This record gives sequence, structure tokens and C-alpha cells, in this order.
Amino acid sequence: MRKNLSPMFFFALLLFVLYEGGRVLRPFFTPIVLAAAVGAVFYPMRRRLAAWWPWLPAGLLAGLCDFLVAVFLVAPVLLAAWGVAAQAGDVLPLLRRWAQEALAWLNDGSGDRWLGRLPQALRGNFDAAMVQERLLELANESLQALGRAAPALAANLVEMILEVLVFLLTLFFVFRDGEALVDRILELVPLSRENREAIKENLRQFNLGVIRGTFLTALLQGSCACVGFMIVGTRGALLLGLLTAVTTVLPGIGSSAVWLPVCLYYGFHGFYGKAVFLAAWGALVVGVVDNIIRPILAGTKLAIPFIWLFFGFLGGLKAFGLIGLILGPIILGMAPLLLEIYRRDYWGQPDSGKEG
Repeated sequence: MRKNLSPMFFFALLLFVLYEGGRVLRPFFTPIVLAAAVGAVFYPMRRRLAAWWPWLPAGLLAGLCDFLVAVFLVAPVLLAAWGVAAQAGDVLPLLRRWAQEALAWLNDGSGDRWLGRLPQALRGNFDAAMVQERLLELANESLQALGRAAPALAANLVEMILEVLVFLLTLFFVFRDGEALVDRILELVPLSRENREAIKENLRQFNLGVIRGTFLTALLQGSCACVGFMIVGTRGALLLGLLTAVTTVLPGIGSSAVWLPVCLYYGFHGFYGKAVFLAAWGALVVGVVDNIIRPILAGTKLAIPFIWLFFGFLGGLKAFGLIGLILGPIILGMAPLLLEIYRRDYWGQPDSGKEG
């Protein structure tokens, strides 16, 4: 009897420890997952440094990688976030004025006169009143969101510092023990070695595609757009650069959702030089980052459909919050591989139903 109860007690204790351990780590779930993802992306840097200095202890090597990520990634992101929060108060009146001018442009008939010059096929069933209403709603929602962003950032400063410290500490152990830890976890997966390696490679490739191919590209595009806004003297250049980085995940529109309206604003107010410069900068500089730099940064041969990433971002954001921008695409990316393993190993061969 005692022998039969032993496995039951062990698994009950294991489930209890895992559940309570998850509750303990839940407040730090976001920085831990983010550290794991960033560590996987920058792990090739750790391998290269280890090849250059093989005599360097593992702990010191991990500390050096941690320091490099903190200086060249974490610090710029934090400074940019602080700058955006500081500029939000200056940009709010400007955005409000832009919205009022757009509404006035529709109200005084200028919009209808401009629309009348277009062919009927392009005009369609355009309703200026409906556009005016939607612009007003969008402007109010955007202004309210930006108005809440700056106070929230200041109020959560202590919590942000704590999460950054947890992120850097976790990242240190990822650089030091990450590869061995992944191998130990995969040993517990009751699949063949071939399937375990396929899952490991799929996770690595999707992580590269999502983090380096999407987020680093978005960061570069936002930075390039910010420089362009600064050159022409646009107020709130940091905030507009952040919005540019965010909109890079929109299919078909991308970063033009931010710099194109700014070009139109300058054009409507007679600043044709600024409008032409920003249009050229957005198409040639910001666009080049998306079309040329993205494949180089991703460095992955895994073909990731953009619509797959798009729904992964949106669904992950809704299901998990900000960290879902990483978890969503990776979870969706696992589905085709697992279905293929199921088809090959459990469903049977494609011709298994045929008679010999």
C-alpha cells in the first residue's frame, strides 16, 4: 500500500511545488521571459566572445555579455521611454491643434472641394461628416491615451527599476547556464531526440525572426524616423519615432502610418521642402531598413508568414499583455511543427490506408 502511494504523493507534491513556484514567479514573469528571449538572440555574441577568450571564466563572460546588453540595448530603450514621456506633455497641444485644423478643413468645405477634383471611381461613397466624426473620436482617444502615459510612467518608476534589475539578473544566468538548462528541460520532454531537436531549432529560429527580425527592425526604423523628424524640426520627434516603431507591424501600411500624415500636414501648410524631405526620408531611409536590414538582422532561413506574425502579435498582446508580443508569435509558430510531428509519428504514413 505504501509503495503504491509513493508515486501519487510524489506527483501531488511536484504539482503543488510547480503551482506555488509559478505564483511566486508570476510578478516577474515579464522580465524573466524577456530575458530568456533576449538572451537567446544575443547568445551567438556569447559564443563568439568565448571563442576569442577561451580562458575567461563562464561567470565573467556572462557578466560581460550582460553589461554589453545593458549599455547598448537597455539603456537606450529606457532613455527613449523617458524622453517620450517628457515630450508627451509638449506634443499633446500640438496633436490637439492638428486634429482641430483637420476638422476645420473638413468643415469649411476645403475637403469637399479637394475631393471633387478626384475621379468618381476614387471618391466612391465618401462621407465628410462620417470622416469628421471618426477623426474626432480618434483624436480624443489618442490624446487621452497619451495624457495617461506620462503620469503612469512616473508613478511606476520604482517598479520599472525593479523589473530592469530582475531582467539583467535573469539575463546573466541565461548567458551563463542557458544552453545547459535548455538541454536539461528538453530531456524531460517525452519525445524522440529528433523531435526534441526540431522543437529546439524551431524555437530558436522563431525567436530570431520575432526579436531580431521584427523588434530590432522596428527599433531601427523608429530611430531613423526620429532623426528625420528632428532634421525638419518636428515637435515631439521622440514620440513620433516611437509611434513609427509601433506601426511597423501593421501589414501593408507600416511606418508610413506616421511619417506620411506628418508630410501631408507640412504640405497643407505650405512647408513643401519639409514635406518632400520627410517623404523621401521615409521612403528611402526608413523603407530601406524594412526591406534590406530586416532579413540581415533576422538571420533565419525559417519562412515566417507576415500574417502569422501579425495575428501572433495582436492575439498575444490581448492574451498575455506586452510580453505576448513575444509569446504570441512563438506559440503560433510551434503549431505547424507539432502538427507535422503528429501527422508523421501518430497519425501514420500518408498511404497507410491503401491496401497493398
